[in-house]
Amino acid sequence: MSLAKAEGFGATAPAQAIAERWLPELTKGITRALADRTRSPLYSEFLAVIRNLNPEVAALCFLQTAIDRIAQRKNYRDTALAIGAAVAGECWAAGLTEARPDLARRIERSVRQKYGSSARRQQAARAQAERAGYRTNDWSTELRLQAGSWAVNQLLATLPDVFVTTSEAQEKGGPEKFLILSEGAEACARERIADLIRRNPVWLPTANAPPPWTDWATGGTSDKRLSLSLSVMRSYSKNTAVAVRDAIRNKEMQPALDALNALQSTAWTINRRVLDVLHACVENRIAVPGLPPMADLPPPEMPAEWRSMDRAVRWRWIGQHVDKIERQNRKNRSNRVLLIQDLETADVLAERERFWTPMNLDFRGRINAVPHFNLYRADRVRALFLFADGEPIGDEGLKWLKVHTANCGDFGKISKRAFEERVRWTDDNLEKIKSMPLIR
Repeated sequence: MSLAKAEGFGATAPAQAIAERWLPELTKGITRALADRTRSPLYSEFLAVIRNLNPEVAALCFLQTAIDRIAQRKNYRDTALAIGAAVAGECWAAGLTEARPDLARRIERSVRQKYGSSARRQQAARAQAERAGYRTNDWSTELRLQAGSWAVNQLLATLPDVFVTTSEAQEKGGPEKFLILSEGAEACARERIADLIRRNPVWLPTANAPPPWTDWATGGTSDKRLSLSLSVMRSYSKNTAVAVRDAIRNKEMQPALDALNALQSTAWTINRRVLDVLHACVENRIAVPGLPPMADLPPPEMPAEWRSMDRAVRWRWIGQHVDKIERQNRKNRSNRVLLIQDLETADVLAERERFWTPMNLDFRGRINAVPHFNLYRADRVRALFLFADGEPIGDEGLKWLKVHTANCGDFGKISKRAFEERVRWTDDNLEKIKSMPLIR
């Protein structure tokens, strides 16, 4: 998520996968549109400025900014304004390069060395150019909106299988229009996620036991990419870091470190039977509680009295029925991407005999796993974890398993009673419990 925060969602790997796949086609579409002199004069002012911009640069600018605004759930107008602002920045850079090429090269070297995000680089570049005497007029809101609207039209006309529009009713006023990605584009993003997991497993559980925590930034991982930002406690406060280092130095924090190190030294293996079941559910589109639906919910049928409804009542009905389903479908699509990511991760880990999940503490002292794929996730992820070195649970473990079984059913509020009563309830109902998996 750090890349998304610094550069926007349009710079993330799934967005880049979309850009790489459809950039050539969009570039050709933009080239044709710019060469067409017979179009309406509505965009004449903007087109006069953009004609000197490299069509491939414009296409990438359109794609990345549009995806970023889609990910942030911005409406059509906000998306158009953002694309227009991005195009204005590209036109400014192209103008600087053409008018003052030596100055452009010096500024580029300077800002790349000092700043990490593109937004900071652009801000610094403009300031340096103005100090060197290069000044241009800023684009007005009207011109940015004009540019962005033209860009969105190009996306919709050239890439109809990637970008579509939808409308949602507002509590006040008329419908609100949104630009969204098609299912095909989302599938492309999912494929890139799976590929990244296999090629660059920086956030995966590790193949070796993580080194024990011995100091603020010593332990948890031997991966240098992680060690630069990982610490024993999830906090950016310098005061917290000083306090933790002091507590480690004087041994006050040793019991907590011992517990943390013991937990992260536990070896796991993938439960292949559960993994096979999950794959079968996804491939055969079997609805299972805890898994997102594998297909979008169908739109609701229009009421019989639709034609007689006035405009306000229609939009209220759309907000209560159509928009509700649209929101749920967007949520389900996101959850499907996460499910595929989890299954791809489990497939990679299933190739190993054992794996470990490095852990650290949050600022309240609670233990968290560092990789996103960990035991503390939802049941569909938790069920994939097995102890690599299993041992019999013994009488004491069996007792607590019976208590947990009674808690899960909670028939007659049994979870509120004494532990002994819960154990007795499980014993009394053991045959029924054992027969439950056979009931369809």
